[in-house]
Amino acid sequence: MTVSFKILAKEDIVYFRYSGHIRAGETKALLAKLTVDPDYHPKLQQLADFTEVVSVELDYAKAMQAMRTTLAELKQVDYPPTPIYLAPTDVAMSFAKMICHLWDGLPMPQPIICETTDEALRYLDDPDDRVRQVISSPLLHYSPPQKTERPLMAIDLALQLQRNLVIMVWSGIVNDDQSAEALQTYATHPDARIGQDILSDMSGVETGYFDLPKRLALQASLDRVLGLGDKTRTIVYFAPTPQSQELADQYAALWDATPSVTAHVTENEAEALALLKITAGSIAEVLDRNE
Repeated sequence: MTVSFKILAKEDIVYFRYSGHIRAGETKALLAKLTVDPDYHPKLQQLADFTEVVSVELDYAKAMQAMRTTLAELKQVDYPPTPIYLAPTDVAMSFAKMICHLWDGLPMPQPIICETTDEALRYLDDPDDRVRQVISSPLLHYSPPQKTERPLMAIDLALQLQRNLVIMVWSGIVNDDQSAEALQTYATHPDARIGQDILSDMSGVETGYFDLPKRLALQASLDRVLGLGDKTRTIVYFAPTPQSQELADQYAALWDATPSVTAHVTENEAEALALLKITAGSIAEVLDRNE
């Protein structure tokens, strides 16, 4: 990851640029460097530019630690500034929403996410347009690779008619758009059946965000497909990491209002299989038997 910042002392603005693959530990290191800069003070207006982010690996424990450091700094002022996030791409928007999720419940202003430079600059007091010059500065320029080995998200499907089972193997960065694509793939699959149980293996999830408005809209489609008919369907989320557990808990909660669906979240692989009455040593073994 490349993270750089520039403080415009006259304008009282700090501009951050995030590029490449994002890791929470490096963000913490950036904050440590920022706070010892001679031009830094907690009242600086903040603009974080995520335009060049290509992928994200967010350790929630490290991210929350960095957030506590930021919170301690902001508590030194009576009216802390509202962070502005510039997020013009899908990956940038995902990252921005992840960070906003971390701010939930904290006694600080919620960040504002902007999709264009013009929109972001409207929130800053910068009559000389210095920030726009910095954004386009070649000194901070970073060209992301054309290809990345860290895709946003992949969901592989395996349908096993003999078990009345669908296995979904998730990996990468969870994105609601890819979830919708996976639903469409399943709904149109020739082996899809009413009442099929679902085992979601989320052990490969690196990180993700939960966009509640978008997810609620998607849930209506899920209900029409997965809640169809009078047969009860069991959905089990195998989520062995803190990142996957947080996401799985939110997904499972959305099924509470669907009487034909029972959702479970477990960090134990053996329990996940037992909930579906599957006799096997691992999910990989279940998949192998279907080949």
